Amino acid sequence: MQRGRLAWAAAMGTAAVVMLAGYTVAVGRQPPPAVPVVELALREAEEPPAALLVVVRDESADGGPLTVTGEDGAALAPAEPNVLGEYVLSLTPGQRYTAALAGGLSASFYLEENGAVTNVAGRGWSDGEQLHLDRRQRCTLRLLRSAGTEAVYVLEGPAGTEVRWLQTDEAAGQARAVFAGLEPGTYTLTGSDGTRRTVLLSPGQPDLTLGLE
Repeated sequence: MQRGRLAWAAAMGTAAVVMLAGYTVAVGRQPPPAVPVVELALREAEEPPAALLVVVRDESADGGPLTVTGEDGAALAPAEPNVLGEYVLSLTPGQRYTAALAGGLSASFYLEENGAVTNVAGRGWSDGEQLHLDRRQRCTLRLLRSAGTEAVYVLEGPAGTEVRWLQTDEAAGQARAVFAGLEPGTYTLTGSDGTRRTVLLSPGQPDLTLGLE
């Protein structure tokens, strides 16, 4: 009887070993648990705007190197005039800069995304494309109309007569004409659209914009 119990215990132990071995094999054959995949959305880095060429003219004939300072206060390498007496700068648009000559003549300006030179302050003025450093007081007259308008304007004043055609700025949705570098005084504006106005440009109001519709 004792032998039977021992045989039965041995048999049960063997069966348990076989079952555990089978369970181990079965577990070993299971595929590894799936690892969740996390998709990361990579945001493309915004490229800085490309530098644009800006021409600065010294109407005072002071000459010498030109120092340009950005709105962060960092100074660019001094620029030397070319054979035409112009300073050609490579600047990033969307910022305000200050250009200064060694003689103390300086003016600040804003460089638009389209390369236009606007919002000039100090001893200078702009025709929309270039910055002019000048010791003399100069005035600017800007004419604005709806985009697509075609007209030509004549401005008569102390220094003579100037003619401008409207230029359409698609991005701004406007057409414009700019008379820049004008002496202070009273002017007569006439246009092919029937416009006729008397315009006063003075040191107290050197930059005037007229909306014509």
